Amino acid sequence: MKKFLITGAALSANLGGPSLQAGMQKVLSKFIPEADYTLVCSPQKIADEEELARRYNVKFIPSKHLAGKMRLLACAFVAKFLGRLIGPKQMKDGFQAIKDADILIDTWGIAFNDTLEKTFRGRLTRGRYWFLAKMFGTPVVKYTSAFGPCEAWSHRLLARIYLNYFCDLIIARDMESGEVLKDIGVSTPYMVCPDTAFFLGVMETEKSREIAILRKQKPVIGISVSHQSYFRASSPEVYVSMMVDLIHHLNKKYSAHVLILPNEFTDGEFDDGAVAQEIYNLVPDADCEVIQTRNLMAEEFKGIVKECDAIVAARYHTLIASLSTGVPVLAIAWHHKYREALRLFKQQRWIVDILGENLTELPTAFDDLWECRDQIRKELATELPIVLRGIEAGAKRVSEILTASVIHE
Repeated sequence: MKKFLITGAALSANLGGPSLQAGMQKVLSKFIPEADYTLVCSPQKIADEEELARRYNVKFIPSKHLAGKMRLLACAFVAKFLGRLIGPKQMKDGFQAIKDADILIDTWGIAFNDTLEKTFRGRLTRGRYWFLAKMFGTPVVKYTSAFGPCEAWSHRLLARIYLNYFCDLIIARDMESGEVLKDIGVSTPYMVCPDTAFFLGVMETEKSREIAILRKQKPVIGISVSHQSYFRASSPEVYVSMMVDLIHHLNKKYSAHVLILPNEFTDGEFDDGAVAQEIYNLVPDADCEVIQTRNLMAEEFKGIVKECDAIVAARYHTLIASLSTGVPVLAIAWHHKYREALRLFKQQRWIVDILGENLTELPTAFDDLWECRDQIRKELATELPIVLRGIEAGAKRVSEILTASVIHE
């Protein structure tokens, strides 16, 4: 049985991490049916992560067990050159997982992005697991990720070092990210293939069945809200106002029931749940509800998206769920990853830029989408098999690394 060590986003508090994890496991199982997965990440609450890890059939190691940069490095050298694991038991367990792994896969969704990785310290330490894996001869794959914008000279230097010297294969999830890699000067083999989250399955829940019944009476339209859009718009008030206006528009013109869909939950200000509640509080008489998504599995969330007549998606993985279940979707974008995901399905027309001046055109843009919804569903159904084959091609490349002569023993 092959042992995969996965680094990246947590399974809890954000539906992006589990969408990537579960989609990756599903597609890799086509080529490597017997595999053991261990996830190293930093969740808000370890108990929540452990529960979800059981549900996703993944082992879990808190990243804090591999904390302390100098101690970590010293222990790594002792383990490498003296063959002894030293340090606290939890750190030993973490090192053992790295040492025993057949491959390390980094699944973090956006890499080497100047606005998300703002500090030099954060940029410097992002490749620490790659460094440890290479010390023990374990191949490293940066799996379906968006890259850039990466313009800061120190960030470009670190990206070039990590990607060229500590990575064996890079899979970018869009063409624009491929251009970023080329511009940085990456020489490591890389390919472009769609996000593994497109491969995510669908699970029914009581809520999705309830929505399916409601759709027989009126349209159901989902709006995924995002703290990223909230803070990146010209002002949070403008973003909230536009969402409120859109809800009223959907109620009035289509007699639609609106689902407000948060994707990420934190204990701080960067919380989709808080944004959703702020919007909901301003539409007390509207036909809408906030869907309680915090404890849903990614497949269950996708099951809710599947039952909608249309989606307005400020969250990337809501966009992915919509495209892969054939639901017409209008993206509210702040990064090229939205445009590139739409391009895969020839839907790049359906986008509104949160960084631009056209957010007030949202109701009109949705009206255009609604008029074309039947044709859009046909187009999504036509393109999906092509997208899935592209994801399989990436998984095949990953599996080939495991059969190469350089595989760590």
